[in-house]
Amino acid sequence: MTNDLDFFLRDLADNKSLTAGAHTNPVIKTRLNAWLTERSRGLSPRNLAEANQNFVSFLKIACQTDVTAAKQNLTYDYFQRGLADQQRMRNEIAEVFDKIIKGIQTNR
Repeated sequence: MTNDLDFFLRDLADNKSLTAGAHTNPVIKTRLNAWLTERSRGLSPRNLAEANQNFVSFLKIACQTDVTAAKQNLTYDYFQRGLADQQRMRNEIAEVFDKIIKGIQTNR
Protein backbone atom coordinates (compact mmCIF):
# COMPACT_ATOMS: atom_id res chain seq x y z
CA MET A 1 0.00 0.00 0.00
CA THR A 2 2.94 2.35 0.58
CA ASN A 3 3.80 2.37 -3.12
CA ASP A 4 0.15 2.92 -4.01
CA LEU A 5 -0.15 5.90 -1.66
CA ASP A 6 3.11 7.32 -3.01
CA PHE A 7 1.83 6.87 -6.59
CA PHE A 8 -1.42 8.61 -5.61
CA LEU A 9 0.49 11.67 -4.36
CA ARG A 10 2.75 11.71 -7.40
CA ASP A 11 -0.26 11.50 -9.72
CA LEU A 12 -1.86 14.41 -7.90
CA ALA A 13 1.34 16.48 -7.95
CA ASP A 14 2.23 15.74 -11.58
CA ASN A 15 -1.24 16.19 -13.06
CA LYS A 16 -2.84 18.61 -10.57
CA SER A 17 -5.74 16.16 -10.64
CA LEU A 18 -6.23 12.41 -10.31
CA THR A 19 -6.20 9.76 -12.97
CA ALA A 20 -8.97 7.61 -11.51
CA GLY A 21 -8.30 4.49 -13.59
CA ALA A 22 -4.63 4.46 -12.64
CA HIS A 23 -5.31 3.67 -8.98
CA THR A 24 -6.03 -0.03 -8.64
CA ASN A 25 -5.43 -0.64 -4.94
CA PRO A 26 -8.91 -1.60 -3.66
CA VAL A 27 -8.65 0.60 -0.58
CA ILE A 28 -7.80 3.69 -2.61
CA LYS A 29 -9.92 2.84 -5.65
CA THR A 30 -13.14 2.30 -3.70
CA ARG A 31 -12.82 5.53 -1.76
CA LEU A 32 -11.63 7.48 -4.82
CA ASN A 33 -14.63 6.35 -6.86
CA ALA A 34 -17.02 7.27 -4.04
CA TRP A 35 -15.39 10.70 -3.72
CA LEU A 36 -15.54 11.35 -7.47
CA THR A 37 -19.21 10.35 -7.51
CA GLU A 38 -19.94 12.66 -4.61
CA ARG A 39 -18.12 15.55 -6.30
CA SER A 40 -20.10 15.08 -9.50
CA ARG A 41 -23.37 15.83 -7.69
CA GLY A 42 -22.91 19.60 -7.86
CA LEU A 43 -22.15 20.19 -4.21
CA SER A 44 -22.11 23.61 -2.61
CA PRO A 45 -18.59 25.02 -2.05
CA ARG A 46 -18.85 24.20 1.66
CA ASN A 47 -20.01 20.61 1.05
CA LEU A 48 -17.36 20.16 -1.64
CA ALA A 49 -14.64 21.28 0.79
CA GLU A 50 -16.03 18.87 3.38
CA ALA A 51 -16.05 15.99 0.87
CA ASN A 52 -12.47 16.80 -0.11
CA GLN A 53 -11.37 16.95 3.51
CA ASN A 54 -13.09 13.64 4.33
CA PHE A 55 -11.42 11.94 1.37
CA VAL A 56 -7.93 13.16 2.26
CA SER A 57 -8.50 12.37 5.94
CA PHE A 58 -9.40 8.82 4.97
CA LEU A 59 -6.14 8.51 3.02
CA LYS A 60 -4.16 9.90 5.94
CA ILE A 61 -5.70 7.31 8.27
CA ALA A 62 -5.09 4.58 5.69
CA CYS A 63 -1.38 5.47 5.85
CA GLN A 64 -1.21 4.19 9.40
CA THR A 65 -3.90 1.56 9.90
CA ASP A 66 -2.37 -1.50 8.27
CA VAL A 67 1.16 -0.70 9.47
CA THR A 68 -0.06 -0.41 13.05
CA ALA A 69 -1.87 -3.74 12.76
CA ALA A 70 1.16 -5.45 11.20
CA LYS A 71 3.49 -4.13 13.88
CA GLN A 72 1.68 -6.18 16.52
CA ASN A 73 2.16 -9.42 14.58
CA LEU A 74 5.81 -9.23 13.54
CA THR A 75 8.26 -10.94 15.83
CA TYR A 76 11.38 -11.30 13.66
CA ASP A 77 13.81 -8.39 13.66
CA TYR A 78 14.25 -8.52 9.87
CA PHE A 79 10.54 -7.92 9.29
CA GLN A 80 10.33 -5.34 12.06
CA ARG A 81 13.11 -3.31 10.39
CA GLY A 82 11.35 -3.53 7.03
CA LEU A 83 8.13 -2.39 8.62
CA ALA A 84 9.95 0.49 10.34
CA ASP A 85 11.15 1.65 6.89
CA GLN A 86 7.58 1.46 5.62
CA GLN A 87 6.39 3.38 8.68
CA ARG A 88 8.85 6.21 8.02
CA MET A 89 7.67 6.54 4.44
CA ARG A 90 4.03 6.38 5.52
CA ASN A 91 4.64 9.11 8.10
CA GLU A 92 6.01 11.35 5.34
CA ILE A 93 2.97 10.62 3.16
CA ALA A 94 0.63 11.28 6.10
CA GLU A 95 2.33 14.64 6.65
CA VAL A 96 1.59 15.61 3.04
CA PHE A 97 -2.05 14.60 3.48
CA ASP A 98 -2.15 16.64 6.69
CA LYS A 99 -0.89 19.73 4.83
CA ILE A 100 -3.57 19.19 2.18
CA ILE A 101 -6.23 18.95 4.89
CA LYS A 102 -5.03 22.16 6.54
CA GLY A 103 -5.10 23.87 3.15
CA ILE A 104 -8.69 22.77 2.61
CA GLN A 105 -9.67 24.01 6.07
CA THR A 106 -7.97 27.37 5.46
CA ASN A 107 -9.82 27.86 2.16
CA ARG A 108 -13.25 27.19 3.63
